[in-house]
Amino acid sequence: MSVILKNIGGDKTLWAIVALLALFSFLPVYSTSSNLANLYGRNTFTLLLKHGVHLVLGFGIIYGVHKIQYHRFKGLSMILLPVVIVLLGITLMQGTTIGGANASRWIRVPVVGFSF
Repeated sequence: MSVILKNIGGDKTLWAIVALLALFSFLPVYSTSSNLANLYGRNTFTLLLKHGVHLVLGFGIIYGVHKIQYHRFKGLSMILLPVVIVLLGITLMQGTTIGGANASRWIRVPVVGFSF
């Protein structure tokens, strides 16, 4: 544990808040996993395991991004901000519903076959 704390930089309080939110996120996932398990014919443990894998990947991304110097994001943000605004507008106008969700918050990318 001390090796992990020694290697992460930045605000330790922020890391602790993210870790607590990740830990508490298992509660709503577990409470809705029974409905999804019945809908898709899975058991609740596989859905919790999938959520845990997503959290580990998310912490890996957070760690990787936090190692990048903050001034490198300035040029990238100027380019990507208009792109994000256009994508939000497209999602608002023609978003699709995937997986029985009650919200149309996905954009289908036809060439890739992947949804964002």
